[in-house]
Amino acid sequence: MKNNNFASRSCLLQTYITCIFHIFLPLSLGGLIYIAYRPKTLVMFTWFNRCGLQPLSGKIAAACTIVLPAPPEWVVYSLPDALWIYSLVMFLGAVWRPRSGRQLLLWAGVAFVLSIGSELLQLFHIIGGTFCLFDTCSYVIAIILSCFLVVSKPEVSYD
Repeated sequence: MKNNNFASRSCLLQTYITCIFHIFLPLSLGGLIYIAYRPKTLVMFTWFNRCGLQPLSGKIAAACTIVLPAPPEWVVYSLPDALWIYSLVMFLGAVWRPRSGRQLLLWAGVAFVLSIGSELLQLFHIIGGTFCLFDTCSYVIAIILSCFLVVSKPEVSYD
């Protein structure tokens, strides 16, 4: 019984670590990059203003720009989406890995199609935006890395 309790706690700790470092941290970092470095003409800043969050977002942006005054363009424009896609696939892995690898592959495939598809639709001017090969590459790297991490993670026994 004692070993089973230890295994259960170890499994719970692994779940927390996955949630914090592979899901919440990338989501938060991508959001911070948007708040700090993206043009204030984005719709999200209008929402912040309407919700009374504009002063807070301004303070967050000021703090971020002290730490990293002028990040490279790829950090500002490509990294947030790659972080969000990585986070999504890691979340899907946390949900589906214990149950079925097929569902994980299906949902990772959906993330792949949506992310790469949106870039291709921009390339052919079907949707607004500017096609960027660097964005596309960063999406592919994020999906491959997250799928590798999910698949290479040892099976956890819940017995």
